[in-house]
Amino acid sequence: MTITERFSRRARRGGGGAGGGGAAVGIRLRGVGKRFHDTVVMADLDLDVPAGCFFTLLGPSGCGKSTTLNVIAGLEDATAGEIWIGDTRVFSRSDRLVVPPERRGLGMVFQSYALWPHMTVVQNVGYGPRTRGRSGWRERAMQSLELVRLADHADRYPHQLSGGQQQRVALARALAGEPRALLFDEPLSNLDARLQEELRLELKRLHQELGFTAVYVTHNQEEALVLSDRIAVMRDGGILQEGTPLEVYGSPASIEVARFLGRYNHLEVRLDGAEVELTGLPVRFAAAPAAMDRLVDGRGILCVRPQDVTVEPAGGAPPPDGRPALAGTVETRAYLGTHHDYVIAVGGTRLLARAGVGRSGDLAPGDEVTVTFDAAAALMFPPGAPAVGA
Repeated sequence: MTITERFSRRARRGGGGAGGGGAAVGIRLRGVGKRFHDTVVMADLDLDVPAGCFFTLLGPSGCGKSTTLNVIAGLEDATAGEIWIGDTRVFSRSDRLVVPPERRGLGMVFQSYALWPHMTVVQNVGYGPRTRGRSGWRERAMQSLELVRLADHADRYPHQLSGGQQQRVALARALAGEPRALLFDEPLSNLDARLQEELRLELKRLHQELGFTAVYVTHNQEEALVLSDRIAVMRDGGILQEGTPLEVYGSPASIEVARFLGRYNHLEVRLDGAEVELTGLPVRFAAAPAAMDRLVDGRGILCVRPQDVTVEPAGGAPPPDGRPALAGTVETRAYLGTHHDYVIAVGGTRLLARAGVGRSGDLAPGDEVTVTFDAAAALMFPPGAPAVGA
């Protein structure tokens, strides 16, 4: 039986406990905390990773995501709570239970590749099965290399490979052990943009093909959106929001979540009768009832994505559907291949707009323009939230 067939069979079986050789398993954290003296790194986290789910911890440096991963792996001990892998409890602070990393049935892919320089590719990949005395370790390693499309590099050494190839070897090594779940600690952050995009698609393909459980750590929001079944956005050791990529991107629970999932224009607004007025700008519009509910004392912050802003040369037809229309001047234009990013001066405010090349007449700095946006696509947050945007 091939490694692909074994993973697929385990994905269908589901459930199970820690340790190697069984089905893909879920991971549960209950009240898991981590402190270094007076510094809280993990704030009593409750987390559920379903079996077979690609689950991403997304957040800035220092938010606690890598520590969370290390605690799950057993590379660090938490200072509170319990951790379950499948139906097996592997950590309990109150009961002084600590299952060592090698008995948790997990595979890990690091940012730094962590390959043995004196071993060939196939020796690196087969290191785990070989040291555990498994027969047929070379065949198992070659099957893993075939999965990552590096079987023809089996007898090379790490220094003879590119960074992207070395990370594929690290992934093949993790797969060769046929773990119950895979942990990824920012594995693509050392690669250039082209390789990152290429390996994202490879990881997506492998997850769809093998059905393993994955916990993935990254600060790259695009990476998280492409790869994930579910995303938890972290800050200061806690989870701000958890949901599907569509949920966290389309309906961020707070302005902090919105900030980390993309760039926004942020505009102060106040309620004026049945309409919303942009503070300092001569425009009013009707907002959706759900957005109005987020106003506090009639005030709030409206967040508009650059791609939801339309820029047209001044003097054109009025905007459709009664959309807000603002007169402005192009300050800068940045060409990014498929689109232009514009900074538009509107009164005392600067707005960021994004338009495909060829749209909006490819405006130039100094051009007078009309700026419109779809108020229904904008996000409303309570006042006093930190500024987000251009």
